[in-house]
Amino acid sequence: MPHTNRYALISSLTCCLMMLYASPRLAAQTGATPQAAYSTEEVRFVNTHEGISLSGTLTRPNGAEAAPAVVMITGSGPQNRDEEIAGHKPFAVIADLLARNGIASLRFDDRGVGGSEHGKTEQATTLDLSYDVEAAYDFVRACKGIDTTKIGLLGHSEGGQIAVMLAARRPDIACVVSMAGPAVRGDEMMTEQVRMILHTQGVTDEQAKQYVDTYRHMYDIVIGAPTRKAAVVQLSTYLQSLNMPQDAVTQYMSYTQPWFYYMLRYDPADDLRRLTCPAFFFYGSHDTQVSARQSYDAIHDLKQSNLHPHIFNNVNHLFQRCSTGSIDEYGMITEDISQEVLHEGLSLVLSTLRRHPS
Repeated sequence: MPHTNRYALISSLTCCLMMLYASPRLAAQTGATPQAAYSTEEVRFVNTHEGISLSGTLTRPNGAEAAPAVVMITGSGPQNRDEEIAGHKPFAVIADLLARNGIASLRFDDRGVGGSEHGKTEQATTLDLSYDVEAAYDFVRACKGIDTTKIGLLGHSEGGQIAVMLAARRPDIACVVSMAGPAVRGDEMMTEQVRMILHTQGVTDEQAKQYVDTYRHMYDIVIGAPTRKAAVVQLSTYLQSLNMPQDAVTQYMSYTQPWFYYMLRYDPADDLRRLTCPAFFFYGSHDTQVSARQSYDAIHDLKQSNLHPHIFNNVNHLFQRCSTGSIDEYGMITEDISQEVLHEGLSLVLSTLRRHPS
């Protein structure tokens, strides 16, 4: 294959991958219309670790003296409190379901989105963002009418990883729900993601291997570098040796930026081993961003009785019923989230938080 065509497709794939981790900034939404079963309140809280003020919606079931609660955590890229993607608002739907079943929730705008302050968003890593979530968790703990022994975390994609990360250092967290949260090191997840996306684009196995090998080598450089500064130098040298166009080099150099550098190197295995609360891991069989089988197997191999992985058939990364799982399908599907996932998967959360009365 001519180099120009190969790099054009690799560049196109990289643009696609960048879009997955840099979702457009969307205005904050208030979510589902309040019903008689619950009330909603606009709230603010502060991440004292960095002095960032964050804005969210606290949803409370009516008539509950001490309700269990869930803190929701969005996926990668700046998103609003409803995790609005392609016109869908899955977190608003989940908050409505939880409230109708007697469980409060807090969902909040990411840094720099809606009512939340910007902070050092461009420099923030997954670890940094976990302190935003910890601030949300502590805020809910301090709210009147909340059972502080029954507060769980529910995160999607990167948010699922953050839920695990935070629960590993905060044993008082009651449960974790990780929806499409990677359970393997970032470079392994990304390598499989490249392979899956190429498959949906109809690339031949031979071509796919070339592209995957190129990405794999870039990841290895970043992983193997002793510092981020060294990764910048080594990756730049490698890309220049390939005589790539400058715009392609610029795209690939993003792997040395703080968020990507941390993500590629982060292995959730140690945090998973430290979890003591019940943790549920949901994956979609047609997810082309986070391999269901790869993460399911990683969790299963840990052989911990409190970790419960499950794969839902025929749903994508957003847990919508789908045909191919392609990213292009997201906006063409009418449902926000599969009813099977809502009623079968989240029923586990309901039963866990209600299991032992205060």
